[in-house]
Amino acid sequence: MILATVIISKSGGYYAVWPCAKIESTLSDTSTLLSSYPGCAAYVNGTNLNELAIVKADLGGEGGANIGAALSMSFGMALWLSTAIHAIGVEVYVRSSVLLVSNRVANQISVASHTKRGATSATSQLPTTTRSRHAKPWLCRSDF
Repeated sequence: MILATVIISKSGGYYAVWPCAKIESTLSDTSTLLSSYPGCAAYVNGTNLNELAIVKADLGGEGGANIGAALSMSFGMALWLSTAIHAIGVEVYVRSSVLLVSNRVANQISVASHTKRGATSATSQLPTTTRSRHAKPWLCRSDF
C-alpha cells in the first residue's frame, strides 16, 4: 500500500474530493483552510457546511490533507490485491493437502491389497523414502 501511495505521489496527477470539514480537521486554523482551499469559503462562513473541495494526493504536500488523500487512494487497490493473494494461497494449500491425503490413502490401499494377495514384504512396494531409516515408519490400516 505504501508503494502504491509513493507511485500516486510521484505521478502527480491524482486528486481526491474531500468535505471541507475533513480538510479543516487536518489543519491548524481556518485562515490556512481558506488560503489553501478557496472553495471552502462557503463552509467557513457557514452558508454550506457540506461544501466539498479538491485535494491533491501527494505525500510531500503542505498539509495532512494531501498525505491523507494519497494514502486513501491506495485502499481500493490494496483490498483487491489482498483478497486475490489470500484466495490463491488458500487454493494452493487446499490442493496440496488433498493431494497429500489422497496419495497416502492410495498407498495404504495398495499395500493392503498386496499383503492380501500374499506378498512377502509389503514394504518392497513402498517408495524409498518410506524405507529410509530417517523417515517415520509407515503403518497400514487394515480397516479398508
